[in-house]
Amino acid sequence: YYMKAISTVKAAKTVFNVTTHARNVIGNMAFVIANGHYNFMKGGNAFRTIGNDIFSSDNQKFREAYQKYQELGIVGDSSSAGELKSMLEDAKLKPDKFDYVNTHGIAKAKKATAEFIGDLYQAEDDFYKIYAFENEFSRYKEAYGDTKSDEEIEQIAAEIVQNTYPTYSKTSRLIKEMRKAPV
Repeated sequence: YYMKAISTVKAAKTVFNVTTHARNVIGNMAFVIANGHYNFMKGGNAFRTIGNDIFSSDNQKFREAYQKYQELGIVGDSSSAGELKSMLEDAKLKPDKFDYVNTHGIAKAKKATAEFIGDLYQAEDDFYKIYAFENEFSRYKEAYGDTKSDEEIEQIAAEIVQNTYPTYSKTSRLIKEMRKAPV
C-alpha cells in the first residue's frame, strides 16, 4: 500500500505533469548541445521512428529501426521512466504500459489516454537518444571509413549515447533504492 501511494504521487508529479514534459524536452536539448549533436537532419528519422512506435503504425522500416535501437540499449531506458516503472513493480502494479490507473470500472478511453501519456513520456527521452545515436554513428562512420564495420560503429555510438544521456540501467543501486523514500 505504501508503494502504491508513493507510485501514484510520483506518477502525478512526472508522467501526468505538463511541466515535467516541458522540462524533459528542454533538458534533453542541453544534452544535445553539450554533446555537439548539431546535425539536425538526423531528427527526422528519430521523429518518424518514435511516432511509428507511439501510434503503433505498421511501417516495418521504422518498427525494425526501433527494435535495433532497443537491442543496442538506446531506447526504453530513460532514468525517469525507469524509476517509475521500478516503483510500479514494487507496488505490484503493471509497469509495461503505465497501468497504475485504477481500471476497475474506469472507461477504456481514460486508460488509453493514460497509456498514451506514459508512452509519450518515454518517447521524449527516446527521441533525443535516437537523434544522438544517429549523430554519433555518422561522426564515427566518417572517422573510421571502411576500417570498421557498421555493426562495430553502431556499438561505439550506442555506448557513447548510454554514457552521455540519462540511462536508468547505468544508475547506481543506492540511487535506485532511494525511489522507495517518500521524498
